Amino acid sequence: FLKSLQSLSEGKKYKLIGTYQNHPIQFPFCKNVPLDITDKMAVLRLDFFRPDIILHCAAMANIAQCETNPELARQINVEGTKNIVALAKNTGAKLVYISTDAVFDGEKGNYTEASIPIPHTVYGKTKLEGEIYCLEADIDCLVSRISILGKNHCTFVLSFIESILDKLVKGVCFHGFTDAVYAPLYAPYTLQVIMDLAFK
Repeated sequence: FLKSLQSLSEGKKYKLIGTYQNHPIQFPFCKNVPLDITDKMAVLRLDFFRPDIILHCAAMANIAQCETNPELARQINVEGTKNIVALAKNTGAKLVYISTDAVFDGEKGNYTEASIPIPHTVYGKTKLEGEIYCLEADIDCLVSRISILGKNHCTFVLSFIESILDKLVKGVCFHGFTDAVYAPLYAPYTLQVIMDLAFK
């Protein structure tokens, strides 16, 4: 995924700016900026960079933590998204909102863009509310509901696939689940698809 991001900046094709809150990033191929998306004034100060595209993938995404603290989940996933939308309006940037397959309840399966979202979790509900706000705003917007596989480069928390590999390498049994079906995308491929759609 990082190599895919870096390729965007090669030959000065694109000028990249990355933001973070709790886990500092130091990507050498872009400007790294601390940001709390729930702080509207901090978000709006980014208009200094005059972005053409905003890839909004910040979220409180841990499903269990969202259930435990729904107010914080809403503050980040909904109110934070509203601040990003305000930035997009100010700059005229196209907004790419990274959403989730958790907007569906999982009862039917084989969902398409036309399927009616019925989220059962706080995470899914707040992400859907963010989707709706983005799509109803007067901006150029793309919503992408994805489930990805890859390495977690930005935190010390293992990604799902890394947690499986970690257990196997240690000879420990990994306790997964048998009641869920996913259609995940490989992270670098996901980025390429998103960028192709963003520039259409």
